[in-house]
Amino acid sequence: MLEQLPLPFAFDEDFSQQCFHVSESNLDAVRLIQHSLSQPSALALIYGPRGSGKSHLARAVVQQSNITVSLASKLDEQALAQPATTWLIDDLDAIAGWHKKQEILVHRINQIRHTGQGRMLLFAHTSLVEWDMVAQLADFLSRVNGLFKVAEIHAPDDALLRFIFSKLAADHHFALPESVVNFWLVRMPRSYAAAEALIVALDHVTLSRHARIGIPAAKRALAMLEA
Repeated sequence: MLEQLPLPFAFDEDFSQQCFHVSESNLDAVRLIQHSLSQPSALALIYGPRGSGKSHLARAVVQQSNITVSLASKLDEQALAQPATTWLIDDLDAIAGWHKKQEILVHRINQIRHTGQGRMLLFAHTSLVEWDMVAQLADFLSRVNGLFKVAEIHAPDDALLRFIFSKLAADHHFALPESVVNFWLVRMPRSYAAAEALIVALDHVTLSRHARIGIPAAKRALAMLEA
């Protein structure tokens, strides 16, 4: 049985985009962040495919106080000069080919290492192994490889998708029958985006056709997703 971990960050249950649920697919990442936030100095890299929930996890993390957040594509010296104990950099893959941004990031990483103070949490779509095959990241990788503790977020598993469906349906003010969830789970892409799109499509189908929420409506919603 999956143990229930107390998250080191809070989220507002009223907003689905801020809601984060621990499952087998993201447990390693949550544990790494828990450990990193408990240390005076830490370097951590969280990676996983698009739609695996990295942004949801990042939103939960940033509710901690004194965290500076930046997209890698918008990274500059001013962003990392902000007074903070923790820096969170999302979409790290975007620094490929941006040597200036890589230099800024390496400088901050070295400061954390040398002072023993501060934390950096990096979120990426690909692993360091995959970066080794990207010429624009080769120099950056050679300078940071081995410095970061790494965890992977996998595509959402059934338990996580069930939780997501339940929360999104509640946000849309309807109850989702288990039969509909079971129907979708064996046919849908495994991602947060797909789950959100299915709920929106189902809401549209039932309202526009005055249909009840059931398998026929679920089929139409899935067809809209695949169109």
